[in-house]
Amino acid sequence: MKLTWLYPFFVLLVGVDGLNENLAKERKCIKVETSKDIDWEWMGSVTKWYYPLWSKLDLYRTASDSLAKPIIDIPDITLQAACFACDVKPNSPLIYCQGFNKTQIPYEITISDDQVFHYKIKNSPYGLSGTHTLVYSDNKKLIVGTSCWEDNEMSWSAWTVEPILQKEEKIQIMKVITDLGFNPDFAIDTAINHKHCPYIYETMHKTDRIEL
Repeated sequence: MKLTWLYPFFVLLVGVDGLNENLAKERKCIKVETSKDIDWEWMGSVTKWYYPLWSKLDLYRTASDSLAKPIIDIPDITLQAACFACDVKPNSPLIYCQGFNKTQIPYEITISDDQVFHYKIKNSPYGLSGTHTLVYSDNKKLIVGTSCWEDNEMSWSAWTVEPILQKEEKIQIMKVITDLGFNPDFAIDTAINHKHCPYIYETMHKTDRIEL
């Protein structure tokens, strides 16, 4: 017996697996100031940044950039292999980022006089542009920044020089983003590890590796 009557229900079930961007939105953009404590010389010396912790909205939109598809078409399980890292090339207006098991994608970055980053993904039909403000840094391993997207939605992400955050670093990040009005329950940990991120983990310098 052909169960053709099941097909519409199967399609419906598949359709609900996609991410819901509206449920990831936390707040509209507010004015934030660039931290006066940032050591720009140290920051400029870093050539690779990892993104192990971020807000849902920031992660969802970055996944859309990397996969070149609408957020609603991205299944939740995809986020387990975010594995997102960016390479910075000196004196270049582009940074090249890789994640979600895809090849590198370029972002065009400019910095305004007030030290705010203006970003735009190149060659993507879904990517949104916006600004990114650095609100905290320990000037050793960690930076926290907030994004104001072109649709006036606000999100945040943590940049690190190592792929995995320590407990005390996570606590500090949660304090920073909570003080800005973000919900810590919307934070997603995508630490890079062997299981989900072999292609990035194996390219790390041996001295930078953290055993799991």
